[in-house]
Parts: sequence; structure tokens; C-alpha cells
Amino acid sequence: MKKDRAGKLGTKIVRVVVIMVLLLGLTLVTFSFFSFRKTFRNVYSNKAENSARMIADMIDGDRMGDYAHTLEKDAYYEELEKLFSALKRDSGASYLYMFYPEEDSFIYILDAYCEGDGKDTISALGDRYEYKEMEYKYLVPDVQQKKASTELILGQDVGFGSSVSAWAPVLNSDGELVAMVEIDYEMTVVENDMKNYVIFFICFTLAGIAVILLVALIYIRKVLSDPLSDITEIIESFKDGEFRIEGRKIETGDEIQNVYETFVRMVEKIDNYVENITRITAEKGRIETELNVATQIQADMLPNIFPAFPGRKEIDIFATMRPAKEVGGDFYDFFLVDDMHLAFLIADVSGKGVPAALFMVIAKTIIKNHASMGTPVNEVFERTNNQLCEGNKEGFFVTAWLGILNMQTGTLEYANAGHNPPIIMRKDSCEWNDCVPGLVLAAMEDMPYTKYEMQLEPGDRILLYTDGVPESINTETQAYGEERLMEEYEHTRSLTVEEGVRYIQQSVDVFAGEEEQFDDITMLLLEYKGI
Repeated sequence: MKKDRAGKLGTKIVRVVVIMVLLLGLTLVTFSFFSFRKTFRNVYSNKAENSARMIADMIDGDRMGDYAHTLEKDAYYEELEKLFSALKRDSGASYLYMFYPEEDSFIYILDAYCEGDGKDTISALGDRYEYKEMEYKYLVPDVQQKKASTELILGQDVGFGSSVSAWAPVLNSDGELVAMVEIDYEMTVVENDMKNYVIFFICFTLAGIAVILLVALIYIRKVLSDPLSDITEIIESFKDGEFRIEGRKIETGDEIQNVYETFVRMVEKIDNYVENITRITAEKGRIETELNVATQIQADMLPNIFPAFPGRKEIDIFATMRPAKEVGGDFYDFFLVDDMHLAFLIADVSGKGVPAALFMVIAKTIIKNHASMGTPVNEVFERTNNQLCEGNKEGFFVTAWLGILNMQTGTLEYANAGHNPPIIMRKDSCEWNDCVPGLVLAAMEDMPYTKYEMQLEPGDRILLYTDGVPESINTETQAYGEERLMEEYEHTRSLTVEEGVRYIQQSVDVFAGEEEQFDDITMLLLEYKGI
């Protein structure tokens, strides 16, 4: 059985080699075919363009009569017939003719005839040709500009197979267009040669594969299948608890020998690995239990009972925080300062995990203590900043936005410490709050902060959020972005504040998909309803 497995591996490798050779051969054939065809088409196209210009220059436009409409030939016409026949024969062209272009068709003036040409393939003076897609695409624009063709023009249905075409204008001394000269070269012979080349190359490749297959089978069995079979038997014995290497020694001098020696060393250390893994697993379980407790403690520190103020009809508020790790650094809070004033805030501590969560607890406590005393919002941040700077050896900082709302008048006093601007939704608009934010908290002592004021009307809403919302990324590393946040926020007008927050949260989740997020996601939505 083990020998059979090694044999199967050898067969798979040979199969891969054969497929690779086939793919290489196919790639070479395809590349050569298209390169060969492109080169010859360009050569014939350039030849056709140069020939058309040369012939057009040889024609005296002032001596050209109105042959297309009078259908009468003169001495100069007969000279042109002889000239065209000689040029067609010498150049090897399939067709050489002159015509007078009109809006949707052209009239044949002269179609060169050589000995051996079929009479039914030659057009007579006055014959009309209705434009097709190719003429509308290439000929008509050149006629309008009185210029010669400069693009590769391929024809398929012209009576003799694949061809390249080119044309040039015949002008009189006044610069008027009196005729167009067109020349066509047949490509059928060249393309047949290319097909024969492809058939030969395929046969050559198949013969090469047969030789490679035979050599590969012999070589792989000697240097791969047999040594791997021995290694497999050794591994099977270890799996069964009877590790046996006596009488077995692999000396291939390559990676297979390295695998064998590495496996032997691994077995000698595996008991220690198992012991360490057992200890680490137990430690990890303890840490996970403690983190789960910390997660619950943090969640309980944030207001999470809604409706938050069932007895107050002036406001409706809802908030949520989802940490990126078990515990996070984001937080929100809201509380009544007195019967008339509601304080609400959102903040984001730098860093993640337990250290950020501990700093978050300190910051939340200090801010609430000062705000509960009726301190102006700017002074709340100034005092909080100085206290957080004390002993902040780890260099944590906090972005925060704090507002105090007069629920009777709708007047909102607020301050911003380096936080994302909230979005204000009014009856007929939805806009960012454009105040200039101050420095983040805990960065530098004695920093001043500015108190701003805005007026909320009944029905107005204000959305606070942390940067985890716009910076959420999807599987293509694209950010959710503030523009998308604004658009989704607009869709929540008819929803309650709780429904609005959950709508935006769902939008972020759908956008992110299975991509792991590295920042906490926190939102708070307040609606002022008035008295």
C-alpha cells in the first residue's frame, strides 16, 4: 500500500510535468501564431498604404474627367487602364481600383484587370457599391478629410478570403477630391502557412512530451518515490507508537534527506512540545475567562438600558459600543446634570485591549464627575486633560466630544477634543458639525478648549460616532468612509433612534463582510423632541 502511494505521487508529478509542457507548448504556439500574423498583416498594410499613395500621386487630378457620371472614356482614361493593370501585376495586389465616393456608396471609375483575373470579379465603369460597416468606420472619415488610410484595415468578405486594404485620395490643383484609389492584398496564403506551422509545432510538442514522460518516470521513481516510501513507513510507525528507524537510512543528498533528518529531530522533542502545549492551553483558558469577565464589566459600565429616560418626552437617545477585541477603548455616556440639562459624550482612547480599557474607565469617571457639577463643557475638558496627563507614562490620549443640552430651549453647548465631527440632521438638511476641534485629551497639560453653541429644533438629531465606523474596511481593504456614513444616516429619518443606530451598524457589517476589524465601533444618536 505504501509503495502504491509513492507510485501515485510519482504519477501525479509526471502528470504535472506533462501539463506544464503542454501549457508551455500551447503558449509558444499561440504567441508565435499571433505575433507572426500581426507582423505580416502590418507588413502588407504598410505596403498597401505606400502603394495607394504612390498610385494616387501618379494620377493627374486636373485631367480626370467626370467618368463616374458621364460613363465616357477618353485617351487619359485608357492610359490609366494600362497603368493600373501594370501596377496591379507588378505589385502582386489582388484588387486595384479607383472610385468616386458619395454619401452612402461609391461609383467604380476603373478596376484594374490582369490576365488570369475572372471577369466576374472586375467591376465596370459606373458600377455602384453600397457602403457596409467597414466603409462607414474607415473610408467615410478619410474621404471627408481628404486623406489616405493610416490604420490596419482587414477585410473578410471580399471574394477571396482575408485581406488588407488601403486607399489614398486623388486631388486636383484646387485641392478638390476627384477620386479615391484603393488597393487590396490577399492574406490567405500567409495564413495557410501559419496553420501548417501550428500543426507541425503541435506534433513536435507531443513527441517531446512522450520522451519527457519516459525519462521523468524513471528518474522520479529513483530519486523520489522510493525514498518517500521509506519515509512514509517511518512516519506510520511513529503514528502507531512504534517509532522504528533501525536499518533505515536515507542518503539522497537533497531535500528528502533533510526531511528525514528533520523528522527524526522533531520526534526527539515532541514530548516537550506536548507538555508546553498543555500548559499554554490551560493558561489561555484562564486568560479567556478573565477577559470575558472584563468584557462584561466594561459593558455594564456604559448605559445600556433603553429607553434611557422613559419619563422625559423632550429627548430620545440610543447608543452602542462594539469592541474590536474582548475589551476596547471606546466609550459613551449620557446622564442628567439637573432637571433641565442632559450631558452626553463619546470618546476614543488610543490603543486597544486591557490597557486602553483601564484608561477609558479613568477618563469616563473624570469627565462625568466634572460635568455632573454643572461645569461648562470647555472647563470639563480642561480639568480632565490635566488630570489625565498626571502619570500618563504610557502616552495614552483620548479623543472626545461632550455636549450639554438644555432640554427646554434646545440650546446645545459642546466642546470637541480632537474627535470626529458629529452629523446634525435637521428637517431639510444633513450636515457635519464644522467646529474647530481642540487637542486630544492627555497629550499636553494646561491646554485651552473652546465652548461652542448650536440651536436644536424639535425633530433635529445629532449622531456621534468613533473613527471605527468610517475606517471599517472590507475584504478589498476599502474603507467604509464618511460619505457612505452620511448617505446611510440620511436613510434613517423615518426610523427611531435605536432603529437608526442599528441600521447604520448593519450597513457597516454588510460592507465589511468577513473582514476582521481592528478598531472599536461606537455610535450615539440623540433626537431632540422639544417640550
